[in-house]
Amino acid sequence: MLALIIRLLLAMLMLLPAVRAPHHDDTALVQIPAIDGEWQAIRGFEHLDEGRVTFVGEPCDHLHLAGHRSTHGSVFARLPELRPGDTVSVWASVGCTYHIDTVEAYYSNVEPPFGDLLIQCSLPGGFFLAFGHRT
Repeated sequence: MLALIIRLLLAMLMLLPAVRAPHHDDTALVQIPAIDGEWQAIRGFEHLDEGRVTFVGEPCDHLHLAGHRSTHGSVFARLPELRPGDTVSVWASVGCTYHIDTVEAYYSNVEPPFGDLLIQCSLPGGFFLAFGHRT
């Protein structure tokens, strides 16, 4: 009887959706082949002026990348060359690829809503933004 109850409980557990634990990685490898870019990104925009690619959010979830275009190492100097269809790969405790959907110049201090991925660098008077989705 006990074996039957255990089998029934295990069968019920198999019906539950899988839940992924949050990763909370502090670093991630970011690769953007279209602009020959590869960086070791670090969590927290407070590191932006150290000449690093920085991120908030979670790799392969809801991710926001930022870097300087013309100062502090110019890590994202070529970011405005991104085009829809280009790919961005992110490797941390998990790895995934995003496809860029739209790119735009943005002239507001309010962070725009985004889905899976937002990448930004500064432009004179505004920002260059690239939005993408995870594949």
